[in-house]
Amino acid sequence: MVTARRQGSGLALEFVAAAGSENVQDRVALLGEHVDEGSAEREVSLRLLRHLSSSLRHQQYHDTDIVSIQVEAPQVEASQVEASQVEASRSDAPDPARDGRGGPAT
Repeated sequence: MVTARRQGSGLALEFVAAAGSENVQDRVALLGEHVDEGSAEREVSLRLLRHLSSSLRHQQYHDTDIVSIQVEAPQVEASQVEASQVEASRSDAPDPARDGRGGPAT
């Protein structure tokens, strides 16, 4: 089961599943900075989780695991917002080479 809710400027996700053998929170905390070929494939999902999450908590109960993750919205600079607005206005402008119905002007 997965639940998601807005929390501040980000998102809170909660995953509930049958108990696993290892604690995800501990595994993420133990990741080293150095990556070799053997560990890269095994650890890619944990590394992505560490990179994207602002908070990670793994609770283990009798036969249930609950993983709670918080993800903050990325900070967008004003220049990025302006550039995307300019690009959007360009795509909305009529093309003089078109007839307004999507076909070439005749």
